Amino acid sequence: MWGDLATATAANQATFVYTNCAPQAGEFNQSAELWGGLENHVLDYAQVYKQKISVFTGPVLADDDPPYRGIQIPRLFWKIAAWAEEHEDGSFHLAAAGFVLDQTPELDDIDLRKAQADLAGNSPPLGPFKTYQVSIRDIEALTNLGLADLMVADQFGFVLSTRDAAPRDTWQELRSLDDIRLNKPA
Repeated sequence: MWGDLATATAANQATFVYTNCAPQAGEFNQSAELWGGLENHVLDYAQVYKQKISVFTGPVLADDDPPYRGIQIPRLFWKIAAWAEEHEDGSFHLAAAGFVLDQTPELDDIDLRKAQADLAGNSPPLGPFKTYQVSIRDIEALTNLGLADLMVADQFGFVLSTRDAAPRDTWQELRSLDDIRLNKPA
């Protein structure tokens, strides 16, 4: 959240509405694990380097997403962080990093048709997940969103000089926050 107080407050409130949500595995957005901690890590990076950052997040909707209680559960979610980097000459350049959360194996291992809430009404856990740093080009392909400006600024995707490999072959699994690349190598 940045900008004047009214702008920051409005932006924050706009993220907490039903039209801006998707069914998720129990703890993945509340935990301090990679997916939940990823945004905080990026925001901390921005604070250290005195940068304003925008974070975009959404589901990857697919026809074969498994149903749970009559609603399909997205197998994949994406996140893109974008910020302006100041260079030595005083100019600014857009930088960005893309991420995907994949809960496919965990959803496939659970019979969601038979999953039941416990006596307290809590939904059953859907299991762990994997987080990847990915090229923004791959996020564009998964979502059909127009992300050309962000692809040019991608801090990870630049290493993918050819598209001969299948997209998932280039994804870097994140096992800790130290695995995240927010700067291009020198």
